[in-house]
Amino acid sequence: MMFDPTVFDNLKVVLEGAIYDYDLNGHIEVIDRKDLVDLATLKREYNISIKTISERNTPYCKMTLTMDLENISSELLKRENAQPGCAVFIEFTTEVNDYVTECEKILQILTRIWGTNRLITQHISFIYNQEKIKFLHNTSKIQFNHLIGEEHVEDLVEMVDYIINTLDDLNSF
Repeated sequence: MMFDPTVFDNLKVVLEGAIYDYDLNGHIEVIDRKDLVDLATLKREYNISIKTISERNTPYCKMTLTMDLENISSELLKRENAQPGCAVFIEFTTEVNDYVTECEKILQILTRIWGTNRLITQHISFIYNQEKIKFLHNTSKIQFNHLIGEEHVEDLVEMVDYIINTLDDLNSF
């Protein structure tokens, strides 16, 4: 009997291929990658972190693809009328000095590239108890309001272009 890959497996391969194509051409660098199975919740998760080629450590992006138990089981059990899919989360991290003005610029960049119908949140963090705060970390998260399936493969590949454009714009200010 042949192994029939899940939606998660197929989308992961497409995403990884699209990202590594850019890595091979020298435009980005893959800085981390994880392929996880959470046995407590029976969830699959794949995340890959990239940055553009530069001397700076930030900005970088972590893209996460997840499939929960409900979607995995409905696909494997071939439930009638089931449309299993994966959730996608995109997270950009960069350093900021003046969070009041720079967070607004980051929001403008993200809204211009990703649109207004996405949930965009920003979180600021810093290392506590430093004599002088040298820099703040801004983590901006983009959430999508629907699951993606194999019919969204083109959209997933296009997201990689959006990520690279966002990294380029975040690098420029």
